[in-house]
Amino acid sequence: QSGRTQREDLALSFLFAFGTVYFFTAVQGTVWFAAHVVAVPLTVLYVMFALGAKRPLLAGLVLGLAFLTRPTTAFLVPLFLIEAMRTARPEGARSAEPEALVWKRAWTWVRGVSWTPVLRNAALFAAPILVIGAVAMWMNQARFEDPFEFGHTYLQIRWRPRIEKWGLFNFHYFAKNLAVFVAALPWLSASAPYVTVSRHGLALWFTTPNLLLTVWPKRVTATMVALYVSVVVVMVLNLCYQNSGWVQFGYRFALDYMVPLFALLALGRRRFGPGFYLMMAFAVAVNLFGAVTFDRAFEHYDDDPTQNVIFQPD
Repeated sequence: QSGRTQREDLALSFLFAFGTVYFFTAVQGTVWFAAHVVAVPLTVLYVMFALGAKRPLLAGLVLGLAFLTRPTTAFLVPLFLIEAMRTARPEGARSAEPEALVWKRAWTWVRGVSWTPVLRNAALFAAPILVIGAVAMWMNQARFEDPFEFGHTYLQIRWRPRIEKWGLFNFHYFAKNLAVFVAALPWLSASAPYVTVSRHGLALWFTTPNLLLTVWPKRVTATMVALYVSVVVVMVLNLCYQNSGWVQFGYRFALDYMVPLFALLALGRRRFGPGFYLMMAFAVAVNLFGAVTFDRAFEHYDDDPTQNVIFQPD
């Protein structure tokens, strides 16, 4: 569907494996990172099954399983729903004029949907999710005597007071997490160890600069809109979480929506020229450094235990 050449498909696969924060999390594989290692292949399957809404039952199954590993991945559901609507629009369905306002174009597009197949696919999609949700609630009840308690209340961590005050998700956390997401850079110095990384990690665009191309696609299709909506919903939710992903090499929470981002990279029709491959080489070098040094070469990582230091001290 992307129209990419085999070489470009291989480049994207190589970039995902070695030029994203998936590299250091997969190398670690320890308790805080194992969920990402499991959730990423599940989101790969989800995107495959959700495109075209061709396999609603399987899409619901793998998304439900992804939820059990990384709960925020449940909010990738717009991808399937919008794809189900797209495929339910008959040929010749009315479309708004290209110069019309965005909201009017969206409303005209929705009005052209035939809702019977959408509801049928949505029911098939929801069935395994409801079963998995019921199992999760049963497990929570057995463990914590509360079907909605996943164990976070019992975390023995020094920042519990802020969770008790603000909750696990709150806009209160947004600005701090956004600073990490877009502005956290390595700390450079003229003396050893020369490069130091904050425990909050590095900005997403720094570890994988190729993803900047998703902001300027050459075309936008209905499928891409579904992917953008899914990415933004999960992204904003994670930015409202009670921490930034601390301790990490790069912004690991982006792995919750990294697969849809790469789908957007493939579908955007931007040419993979020398600039793309230079960015890819940079991404691989940066993430190789993270995979080799994280939790090993401790001198390259900030020793602040408070979560208050994000940027290099003056």
